[in-house]
Amino acid sequence: MALISKCALLLLFIVPFSHAFFSGFEVSPNAARLRRQCGCGGCAPPPSGGGSVQLGISCDSPRPPPPPPCCGCQPSCGCGGGCGGGGGGYGANGGGCGGGAIKLTIGCDSPRPPPPPPCCGCGCGCGGGCGGGGYGANGGGGCGGGSIKLTIGCEGPKAPPPPPCCGCGCGCGCGGCPPPPSGGGSIQLGISCDSPPPPPSCGCQPSGGCGCGRRKRMAFLRRAAAQRSVGLDKVTRNYVEKLVKSEKHLLSLRQFAVEWAHNNALIFRNKKVPASTDAIYRSDVAVIAPFSLFPSPFPRHAFEDALAVQKALNLLYFRVATDIDFLERAYSDLIKTDENFRNTMDVLRTVREEGIRQPITVMYQRADYMLNVVGGQDEEEPNYEIKQLEVNCGSVAGTSLDRRTAQLNHVMLQRAGFHPAPEDLPENWPDKAQIESIKMAWEAYNKSDAIVVILINSVSETIFDAHFFETELDRISNGRIKVERITLNDCRLRCKLDENFALRLDGREVAVVKSRYSVLGLRASGTELKLLKNLRLMIERSLAIKIPSAFIGFSCSKKVQQILAEPGELEHFFPEESDAEMVKAIRKTFAGMWSLENTDENTEQKIQDAINHPENYVLKSNMECGGNNYFDEKIPIKLTGITPTQRSFHILMQKLRPMPIKNVMVHPNTKPKINEMVSELAVYGVLIGNMTTRTVSYNVQQGHLLKTKLATANEGGISTGSAVHDSPILF
Repeated sequence: MALISKCALLLLFIVPFSHAFFSGFEVSPNAARLRRQCGCGGCAPPPSGGGSVQLGISCDSPRPPPPPPCCGCQPSCGCGGGCGGGGGGYGANGGGCGGGAIKLTIGCDSPRPPPPPPCCGCGCGCGGGCGGGGYGANGGGGCGGGSIKLTIGCEGPKAPPPPPCCGCGCGCGCGGCPPPPSGGGSIQLGISCDSPPPPPSCGCQPSGGCGCGRRKRMAFLRRAAAQRSVGLDKVTRNYVEKLVKSEKHLLSLRQFAVEWAHNNALIFRNKKVPASTDAIYRSDVAVIAPFSLFPSPFPRHAFEDALAVQKALNLLYFRVATDIDFLERAYSDLIKTDENFRNTMDVLRTVREEGIRQPITVMYQRADYMLNVVGGQDEEEPNYEIKQLEVNCGSVAGTSLDRRTAQLNHVMLQRAGFHPAPEDLPENWPDKAQIESIKMAWEAYNKSDAIVVILINSVSETIFDAHFFETELDRISNGRIKVERITLNDCRLRCKLDENFALRLDGREVAVVKSRYSVLGLRASGTELKLLKNLRLMIERSLAIKIPSAFIGFSCSKKVQQILAEPGELEHFFPEESDAEMVKAIRKTFAGMWSLENTDENTEQKIQDAINHPENYVLKSNMECGGNNYFDEKIPIKLTGITPTQRSFHILMQKLRPMPIKNVMVHPNTKPKINEMVSELAVYGVLIGNMTTRTVSYNVQQGHLLKTKLATANEGGISTGSAVHDSPILF
C-alpha cells in the first residue's frame, strides 16, 4: 500500500465565496514541476495516472512520510488517485491505496478515516473515482466516489455514490462520475455549495491525465456562480470565527493591527483633549481610528451594482444642483421652518441673480447603501438586494483612512493564514481621484501663484486626513500647489473679495476652496447664523472654484432624495430615450420613501401606520453628519408631537433588514470580541462640471467604504463612535 506523496499534484477547483472562499488559498510553488514529474503519490505517473492532492489551510499538521521510490502501480490502474484512490478523507491524515490522499485542515481535528480495501477493482485511470466518494467525518472507503465535496466544519453527511457512468468526457472526473481511461478524478470544493456539474464533455485529450480539463471546469464554475441568485450561507457570513483560534490569538492579532494602524496613519486626533487646549497642541496625541479586524463578507453582484450606478448618480445630482427651480420646489415648505435652509436658498438666489462668476465646480459624492433581505431571514441562504440610504455631496472626508483600512484588512487575513484571490479583495483608492480633482481645478484656474484653501474644523478627529491631502498635493504638483488649512472663523476674518471678485486670503489669491463642512450639517443661530450666511455668500460670489459649491451641497438632502424617488422625477433629469437604462438602474436602488408635509389621506395613513408599526420605518431629518434619525418607539413620540409644517423637515423611509455577519471591532482601549454586525456600503464618485452650460468634463467612480456597526445598533456613524471603518471581501 502506497503512502501519501511528499510532492503532490495540486488540483484545486474553487467555487467562489460561497463560491470563492477557497479561491485564494496558497498552493505549493512546485505545483507545475510536480505535475510534470509526480502524478501519483510520489511515483512517476503510469500511462493512465492520476495524482494525489494535498491541501493546507493554515495547517500546522505534521507532514506525512514520503512514499517509497515506486509505489508499484499497475499500468492499468493509475496510482495517485487511481485504484483505492484518494481515500477521500481529510483531517490530520488522509490515505489509502495509491497514495491519493487529501489533506484538509480548517480548524479541523477529524479522526483519520478508515483505509480503503486493498484493491477496489478500478479500471484504468480511475482517478478520484475509486474510494473517493465521501466527505464529512469519514471521507473515503469503497469504490466509485468520483468527485469529492468538502465542507468547513466537517459535519457533512456522506455523499451519495455516483451512477455507474455519467458520460463524462475524457479526464473530466466530473460531477461524481469515475473518469474514463485517461482521467484523473476531479475534486470539487465548496461551502454548502450545490454548483452544477460541468458539461458532458470537457474536451480533454487522451493524454491529459490528472490535470486534464481543469481550466475549462474552472471557467464553467465561475460562470455558474455568476448566474446564481444572491445568497450567503451562515458559514461564509461568519468565516471570521474560523480564523480566530483562541482568545490569546485574537489579542495577538489585535495588537499587530493596532501597531500597523499607528505605523500607517490609520489614526484620529484624540477627541478627549480638553477644548481649552491651544489649537497648536491638539494634534499631539493620536489614537487609532476605529476599524474592523478583517474585511466583512459582501455579495459581489450587489457591490458591483452599486459601483456601476455611481457615475449616473454623480450626473444626476449635478443636474439637480444646476436646476434652481427644482430646488425652490423641493424646499418650498422646508424653508418656512428652518432658518439654515432659508439662508442657503437666499445665497443661491443672490448668486443666480448676479450671475455665476465661476461656473467650474467640483463635486465629491458618497452614496450609502445597505443590503436588504428578500424573503425570510430564517432561510438557509437568504437573498439580498442593495438599497440606497442617502447621498452625500457636501461633507465627504476621511477617504485616506478608507484606503488604509482596506490595506490593513488584507494584511490581517494573511496574518491569520487566509489568502483569498485578488479579485475577492477589491482595491480601494478613494482619496486618489479627490486629490487629483483638486489639482485639475487649480490648473483650470490658471494662475500659478494662486493657492488652495481647505476649510477644516479645528477640533476634527480627521485632521490627519486633511494633512495628507495637503502633502499629496505638494507631491503630485512638484511643490507648485500651496495649501492653507483654515477654520471657518479664520476664513471669515482673513478672506476678502477684491474689486474683480477674486477671493484673497491675507492678500494671496485663492484658486480653489475645498470645504470639509456640509452645507446641510452646520447648525447655528442668531449672530453666528448671520455670519455663516455672509461667509457662504462671499465664497459663492467669488472666482474661486468651489469643492463643492453651495448649489451642489444643497442638492443632496433627504428631501431631494425622497422627491427623486417619485414617479417621473428621474426622467426630468434624464429625458432622452438613451437614458432609460440609467434611470432603471438608479431607481432599482431606491428604498421606500414618503413625504410628511401634506395632509392628504395617503400621507395621514402612512403616518398612522408608522405610529402603529414603527419597527418598519426610520424617521429621517434633513440634517447631515449623523445622529439625526428616529427609530422604534421614538418615531410615534416625534410624529405625534409636531405639526404638518414641522413635519416637512423630515421624511419617512422603509426600514431595511440587513445581512448579519461576524467580525471584530477595534476601538482604542477596548477588549476585542467577535460580534454579530451589519455593514453599510459607501461608494465614492468625483465630478467636475460647468454650472452654466451644465456640461461635465470629468466623471468617475473611485473608491468605497464599509461602515460596520453592531447588529443591535440603529445609528451607524463612524464620527459618533457607533461604527468602524471596514472593507469588503466579495463572494
